[in-house]
Amino acid sequence: MKLRSLFLAGLAVMAMASCSNEDDAIVNGGENAAKDAALQFSIGFPQTTRATTASGDKSDEGLSCEQKVNTISFVLKYNDNTPTAVYDFDNNTEAAPGFTQEGLIIKTEKVEVNSGIAKIFVFINPVTKITTENYANLQETATYSNMDDLGDIANPKDSKFLMFGEGSCTIKGGQDNEADVTVSRIAAKLAEQTAKDKEFTIENSTDKFGSTIKVKLSEYSYVNLNKTTNVTNSTTIFTPANTGYFQYFKEEQAYQTFDGLTTIKEMNVEEANKVTYCLENNNAAAPTMILYKAQITEFPNYTEGNNFYIDADGILYPSFDVMNAKDGKFFGQLTNKEIYTGIDNQTALSDNSSYEDFNKYGIQKYTKGICYYRAEIKTGAETKIVHNNYYKLSVSKITELGDPGTNIPTPGNPLTYLKLNITVAPWTVWNNDIIL
Repeated sequence: MKLRSLFLAGLAVMAMASCSNEDDAIVNGGENAAKDAALQFSIGFPQTTRATTASGDKSDEGLSCEQKVNTISFVLKYNDNTPTAVYDFDNNTEAAPGFTQEGLIIKTEKVEVNSGIAKIFVFINPVTKITTENYANLQETATYSNMDDLGDIANPKDSKFLMFGEGSCTIKGGQDNEADVTVSRIAAKLAEQTAKDKEFTIENSTDKFGSTIKVKLSEYSYVNLNKTTNVTNSTTIFTPANTGYFQYFKEEQAYQTFDGLTTIKEMNVEEANKVTYCLENNNAAAPTMILYKAQITEFPNYTEGNNFYIDADGILYPSFDVMNAKDGKFFGQLTNKEIYTGIDNQTALSDNSSYEDFNKYGIQKYTKGICYYRAEIKTGAETKIVHNNYYKLSVSKITELGDPGTNIPTPGNPLTYLKLNITVAPWTVWNNDIIL
C-alpha cells in the first residue's frame, strides 16, 4: 500500500500476523482455538475519504496535533465461534503493549491472536474504553462548554483526535498476513478565512436602494453544532433540533440575538484561532451554519455607528430625521388608532423606538448600523457536515444588505442573503466561497 502524508481523511492500518506454531487449523469450529499467530499493525496516512469528489482541491496535511497517536485499540471479531477480542496499545502503561511512531508511520508491538477470518475494528485515541460490549455501536457526545470544546473527540490542546476504521483479514498460521484498514477522524474541521479588514461594496445596493453601500464583517459564530455522533455506525445521528445542538438557531425563533451566543469570534484574529472542530450533521431542520455580524461603514449622508432605516418600499434612509422629514405626521404624530393599530395613540415613533415598533409598519431599523448574515455549510450540493472533512469558509462578495437582527422577523418574504460555492479537496477540504 502506498502511504502518503497525513490527510485528515484517513489512516491506513496494516496488520501483519506471523505464525507462532505449525498448526493453522481452527479446532472445533474455533471454540477451543489456541492463540497461534502474532498480529502487528503498521499505521500510515493515505489521502482518501468517503466525501472526496472528482472536483476536489489539493489535500491538506493538517496540524501536528491532528496527527498524533496516543493510544490504539483494535477489536478482532471472527467469522466463527472464536471469541471476539480487544487489544490495547499504550506507550505510557507498562501493562499494555506499546507502539513506535516515526514521522507518519506507527507500528504496534506484536500480540498473540487466534488464526482465522476476522473483521478488524480500529480505534485511535479512543475516548471511551473499548470493550467487546460497546465497540459495535459506539457513540460519543461533545462536552460543549463553548463552541471550541468537543472534549477529547477533537482536542488540539492535548493532541487527541478520535479516529475509527474497519476492515477484514484472514490470519493464517505459518505465514505473514497483511490487512488494510482506513480510519477517519470523527470530527470535521471549520475555518473562517475571509481576508482581514476587508471592506465590501454591496453589489446590488445601487439597483435596490439607489445608494452605494459599504460593509465590513466584524464577528462570526457557528450555530446548530451537533452534540452526539456515531463512531462505529456509518449513519449520522439525527438529534432533536431544540435539545441536540449547541448554539441552536432557528430562523423563526424570535428575540435570540447574535450577542447572546456562547462563543463569538472576531474576524481579525490569528489564523490558528479561526479553526473550530465539530461533529457530523445532516439534519435539514437544524443545519450547521455560520452567522456573521457586520458593520455598515458608508453610504450617502450616513455616519458610521448611527441607526439607519429601510421603509416598506425598500427606500434607505441614513437617519430617523431624514425619514421623518419625508412624512413627519406618520412618524412623529401617531394619533389615529384606526390607521396605527398596535401602538399606543399617545406614543410617537422616534430614533429610540424599538425594532418591533417600527417593524409593525414594515420599517426595518438597523441599530448602530449593524446587520447580520447567515449561510448553511454544505458538502457538495447537500447541506450537511461530514466527518474528517475540512471546510474553509471565505466571503468573496456581498450582494445584499443583511438582516437587521438575528432571528428577528422582517416584513415581507425573507431574502436569501448568502450563497456558498463549495469545492472539495482531500483532510477532505471544502472551500466555501461565500456570497452574501
